[in-house]
Amino acid sequence: MALNNVVSYRGGGFVREVSLSHAMSLSVDLLEQTRRVVLSQDTYVPTMYEEGEYDAEILPKDYVANYRVEGLPFYSTLKAEADMYAKSGVVEHQFSMGVEWQYNKNYGDGQVY
Repeated sequence: MALNNVVSYRGGGFVREVSLSHAMSLSVDLLEQTRRVVLSQDTYVPTMYEEGEYDAEILPKDYVANYRVEGLPFYSTLKAEADMYAKSGVVEHQFSMGVEWQYNKNYGDGQVY
C-alpha cells in the first residue's frame, strides 16, 4: 500500500515556487519455513525471563524448527522545498531551500519460532 501527495504553489514575486510532498508506504512480508537445525551438542534452554531458580529444557542437538518471519515495514517521507528570486540592480539572485523528514519503522513481530 502506498500513498503519494504533492502540493505546489507558483508565484511571480519573491517566492517563485513552494512545494510540499508526502510519501508513505506500508507492506506485509510473511515468510514461513521449516528448517533442520544441527548443533554441536545438546543445549539447555531457559524457560523464564526473570531471575531465580527455574527448570530448563534440553534442546537436542538435531531437531526440526518451524518458524515464520513477520514483517510490517512502514516508510514515511515529508519534504518541503522553496525557490526564491530577487533582483538588485543588474544582479539576479536565485535561492533554493528545503527540508526533509523521514520515518522508517518495522511494526512486524520479526522471527517467530
